[in-house]
Amino acid sequence: MTAPFKLLIVEDEYLLADQWMRALQEANVAILGPAPSVRAALAMVASTPDIGGAILDINLTGCEKVFLVAAELRRRGLNFVFTTGYDKADIPAEFSSVPRYEKPVNVATIVAELRQAAARPA
Repeated sequence: MTAPFKLLIVEDEYLLADQWMRALQEANVAILGPAPSVRAALAMVASTPDIGGAILDINLTGCEKVFLVAAELRRRGLNFVFTTGYDKADIPAEFSSVPRYEKPVNVATIVAELRQAAARPA
């Protein structure tokens, strides 16, 4: 059996993150998180060397934005997507090419896309 795909979930709405985690239990996905803040997410990234991808909610608790996490994931060459209710214009230009999914999302579709991206040669 192949090793589980490690997926970081950065989402401050616990019920939504819990729903995603339950949907992924059968898909051989190891969930990291949910991380409700930038600080928690960066700690998980720093302590987990083999993350396969990440789902990032743009707006976290206290109007905190997830873009520092996105920058660190990009620096490490990791694939990620944004989930949000925000318009594409609210995303900084440096992340304009990152896939953006409007909530509610089909998390299984996102994971399939992240797995494909992770399997491509760098």
